[in-house]
Amino acid sequence: MKRSVKILLATILFSAFFAQAQDAALELKAVLALIDQNKPAEAARAFAAVKNPDARSPAMAEFVRGRIAFAEKKYPEALQHFSNVIVFHSRDPEWMPAATFYEGKVYRKTGYLVAALNIAEELELAYPDTVWSQRATELK
Repeated sequence: MKRSVKILLATILFSAFFAQAQDAALELKAVLALIDQNKPAEAARAFAAVKNPDARSPAMAEFVRGRIAFAEKKYPEALQHFSNVIVFHSRDPEWMPAATFYEGKVYRKTGYLVAALNIAEELELAYPDTVWSQRATELK
């Protein structure tokens, strides 16, 4: 196969993968919107319909799993998903602080107030002058 044909095929395959990943990201954001609208059952169905939710961002997909579990009051499951983001995707600038915040929300909901307070302090120190340091007050 000629080099130019190989390059063309590689470009087409990459473009198809990138388009699929972009679609997955938009679908995952739609799932988060459903959760924010207090529609966890619809969000869970929409998430189940997403093809390869980890294609765009494994951290984002794991965070969405956590948000669904949190909305369904499945706190141990939610904590596991948020912890997975923190442990396995600690360098992700978008989903790491979000997962940390929601980990604190799980602790607050389950009565672990000292842990929630510690996370609030962590958010204030690690992410000063951001929405996450502002939202840390919700954990106190």
